[in-house]
Amino acid sequence: MRRFFASLIGRSIDGLVGMRDKRDAPAKYLSSTAKIEGWGLNFEIAPTLLLLDAEQYRLGVTGTLFEIGVHHGQTAILLALLARRGEQCVFLDLFDQQEENVDNSGRGDLRIFKENLAKWAPGVAAEIVVGNSLKVDFASIPALAAGIRFAHIDGGHLRDVVLNDLYKTEALLAPGGLIVIDDFMHSGFLGVNEACNQYLAEARDERLSAIAAGKNKLVLADRVHADRYKAALRSTLKPPFGKTVEFYEHSVVCLDAH
Repeated sequence: MRRFFASLIGRSIDGLVGMRDKRDAPAKYLSSTAKIEGWGLNFEIAPTLLLLDAEQYRLGVTGTLFEIGVHHGQTAILLALLARRGEQCVFLDLFDQQEENVDNSGRGDLRIFKENLAKWAPGVAAEIVVGNSLKVDFASIPALAAGIRFAHIDGGHLRDVVLNDLYKTEALLAPGGLIVIDDFMHSGFLGVNEACNQYLAEARDERLSAIAAGKNKLVLADRVHADRYKAALRSTLKPPFGKTVEFYEHSVVCLDAH
């Protein structure tokens, strides 16, 4: 199992930080994610995230790794393990401000998250921000203002919250950056789907392109690099996965069996 995941990371493993055995770090962690409470990461979606990270390495894309909605750190820790030399991570969650968790999506625990992060990704440069993404000025956080390479959005699930998180993250996305939105197809959180549809329908400056959907995720990429990411996915996914479908005039790679 560890060799399988390490092979998906490819050349990017040389830049991983924070673990003695850098080649094994993400695979070693992924084989143990069941021990960390959470919902955003599993063996079905993990290879796709690793593949996209590896393609960013090949393209020379650098920047901050960012997650909104950390809970106990299941996905955040993988992002931390994918950080390369000189890169930082920023993790944003309400944590103990649960009175602002209006849709009851998760219940982050700062103490548990810090313990998990210290166990699995010691030494990784990480900034933990406690707050509501509606109120936090992303641009005031230096690591985010420097450019976001890889973002995972899994915070509030109401339409206006998701749109807020998308627009603020897009504004600080580095060239070649990626945004992965969780719960895109979750029937219990239809506000996420509504927000993503509205975002793509508005297509403001069309900076971002939808490149993949499935496994409960929607992946958006810098339009300039979108074709490279889609080609990397298609070259790896085998039938019945990898079909191309049209979505808001975007050619999107289907991550589910079809």
